[in-house]
Amino acid sequence: MIHVLEHIGDPLALFEELHRISLPDAILHVRVPFAGHDDAWVDPTHVRAYIPQSFQYFGQPKYYNFDYGYAGDWDVATCALIVPRAAAEFFGEDKLRQALHFYRNVAKEVDITLVAKKPIRERSHANLRPVNFDIVVQ
Repeated sequence: MIHVLEHIGDPLALFEELHRISLPDAILHVRVPFAGHDDAWVDPTHVRAYIPQSFQYFGQPKYYNFDYGYAGDWDVATCALIVPRAAAEFFGEDKLRQALHFYRNVAKEVDITLVAKKPIRERSHANLRPVNFDIVVQ
């Protein structure tokens, strides 16, 4: 799903259906504009923006303290923030990760790989893992 998800009004319904039709351990590759970049917001057909942690909501462990009735379960396998070469050179290797948290338009996209978990995991805070991300300069 390359530059599709940001156009979907009900992503939980989409991910629930994708989970339903997927085999166990199916792999789903998603690329979206990064919420901290103007590209995520200037296109009027974009209905929502994403950060790496947004993808936790497509897995059951995130619902340990509330229930939206979501029945899918995807685990984050890999995540990368795509950073244009000019931004990487401007901030430098030492300051780039810090710049991602404090400045807009540093990372351009989120590139993420999800894995279908079947059977679905228990809704438990103990099963929730942080989303770590790599930085890919392009």
